[in-house]
Amino acid sequence: MRQFILLVLLSFTLGQTTPILAQEAPDVYPYAYQDAWGVVDENRAVVLAPSLDSIGFFIGLSEDATNTKLAVARQGNSMGILNQGGQWMLKPKYEEVGDWDYYARDVRWIKNKGKFGLMSFSGKKGKWLIKPRFTAVDEFHGRKLALAIVSIDGQYGVVNNRGDIVAKCEYDAVKMLDDYSDYPDVKLTKNGEDQYLDAFGAIQPTEEMREKEEREDMWDDDVVFEDNSIEEEASQHRTRTEYTQQGQQKVILEQSSRRSPWKTIEERTVPAGYSIAEIKVQERYMPLRLNAIVLVKGGQISFLGGEGILNDGATYDRLSWERSARYDELGLVYRADRLGVVNRDGREMVPPAFSEIEEYGTLFRLVHPDGYRGFANSQGKVFLPMDVNLGQ
Repeated sequence: MRQFILLVLLSFTLGQTTPILAQEAPDVYPYAYQDAWGVVDENRAVVLAPSLDSIGFFIGLSEDATNTKLAVARQGNSMGILNQGGQWMLKPKYEEVGDWDYYARDVRWIKNKGKFGLMSFSGKKGKWLIKPRFTAVDEFHGRKLALAIVSIDGQYGVVNNRGDIVAKCEYDAVKMLDDYSDYPDVKLTKNGEDQYLDAFGAIQPTEEMREKEEREDMWDDDVVFEDNSIEEEASQHRTRTEYTQQGQQKVILEQSSRRSPWKTIEERTVPAGYSIAEIKVQERYMPLRLNAIVLVKGGQISFLGGEGILNDGATYDRLSWERSARYDELGLVYRADRLGVVNRDGREMVPPAFSEIEEYGTLFRLVHPDGYRGFANSQGKVFLPMDVNLGQ
């Protein structure tokens, strides 16, 4: 349950998380060259040459929609919507285009001449469900039939994602109930009197709904749950090295508890000619195991995994471990003045070809020294045109 938050201005961002939907066409991503934005697919083929002022991420629609994904784009001071082929589905002539809405994938709030309307994009072209009339709008809630609170000059009402008016904008306040259910209810207040409607606009019994509202309010308060978990037996671990009969170093990870002696969990043999610079252990999450073993040979850095030297033997000049919101920790690797990323296992996620790298949700945001900006995923796929030098 939530109170209405007035949204006088809707803006689009690049930080949305894209749901993965089955599709035959390759995924597409925005990229920039010299501050102009275009579109490239996951195979690094250019779909739309850089020509726009900004492009958001391509967001999945419902499975029965004509277009698989759409993105908000800006040209000058106006906004529109592109399909995954880089073509305008909504020409850039509007003041604002609302963000993708989880509960209403196929519709967007569109602002034109200071007013918001609701447009559907489930077909080949955008179609007005409600022409611009609202001065403020909220996001949609409801898994099967989504509702949104709207306003005209300070008077509130409710619409659904089909474009139906559930309650006209003639109320002093509106409150959404059960807003994460299949069919939310709403509470309407006018001149101090409350009225309740279901998701289809049918009037509901006042006393029954007030009791329901009180129960929901109770769950909105802070609730303290008793911890009945059983504490695991305290254990400790250590790493040590020893030499094999062939004169090679071996890294050994061991674990013990109050009731058991040290036992070997994992071991790795270091190839001849390398020295050990650092040993990374996964201890925050179970099971306990070795992460990367950082090796040095001839002043160059490599990583040893369970199957040997990683990243096809690639070497790096420098390494710096940094905290990560998503991956716990990431390694920034350098080759001359170019920057890349490895995970705690030492596997290369982004090749060392960039001047700047930043975590961006599930992706990495990249700045290339040749004037390109774009994205890469955690599997090492860089979404920039094929002619961009990745140093590989």
